[in-house]
Amino acid sequence: IIDAALKYGFPNEKLFARRGKALNYSVNGERRMLRGELGEPAEILLNGQPVPINRPVIQHDSVKIKESTIGEPAKQSVGELFKNKKSIHFKINHKNVPCPVLIKVNGEDVNEYYQIQDDDVIELLNYYTVEKLLEYIDLTPPGRILLNGAAASMQDKVYENFTLEFSLKEDYVNTDEQSYTAYQYDDSKGSGKENNLYENDQLTETNNNMKVTKDRLHHPGEDDTSINITLPVIVNGTSVVLYGKPAYVVVDILDVYDFDVSIMRGSGVVIMINKEAADFSTPLKEKDTVELYWKD
Repeated sequence: IIDAALKYGFPNEKLFARRGKALNYSVNGERRMLRGELGEPAEILLNGQPVPINRPVIQHDSVKIKESTIGEPAKQSVGELFKNKKSIHFKINHKNVPCPVLIKVNGEDVNEYYQIQDDDVIELLNYYTVEKLLEYIDLTPPGRILLNGAAASMQDKVYENFTLEFSLKEDYVNTDEQSYTAYQYDDSKGSGKENNLYENDQLTETNNNMKVTKDRLHHPGEDDTSINITLPVIVNGTSVVLYGKPAYVVVDILDVYDFDVSIMRGSGVVIMINKEAADFSTPLKEKDTVELYWKD
């Protein structure tokens, strides 16, 4: 049959299954190609009966050929490329915080659902900038930020397991490199008390960063377990109890409530406390009603 088809002028490529369009792209500088799906081979009828293409024919046989089909073009999301590396962890004020791995396509940020296009240039970043990390946790600290113990700029890179430290409720009045003083505000009284956050810190240079080798940034009283309290709140309609600390902010909810921030599922996290906008650093009070969800 194949001899007869070619003699007749039937295109060779339309006799055999054809693949859909391949997808060409690069990942962190490495060129890759994903082949398209395979279509269906030609449908051949010999005297009205389906037969393979190598079936012999004799004089006066009737052969009908329905050409092969083209398979689906190759398609893949960036999330499928990096399914084994979906989160990156940082230590923010001594708390382990998982964040989605940042993916850029042609220089633009994308989420895991982005469908790869032909000739896309894809980058999987193994860091955040300070600015991007603060943007992700929806927080703007009022004072100096420390990266591995050294004063940081917004464009400094934060790699996995790096430590970012800042004070959530202080106004900085002295930013000396060796020590600084802040005011810890008492919300209930509307007044503040002076608090020295660092005492005799020794700074040493390590891997081009400054690292604190003695003491650490902390909240006053955080090491005094004698004043730890339990705090009942309502999160997305569910009652939860926070425990083990003298005071709590919204990010502490992640210790007891299942809300996955390791994968970006929208344009950002929406946080509401008692129907008012809040962020991860907002203090919590007993019986607060908290809403956490992803913004479309």
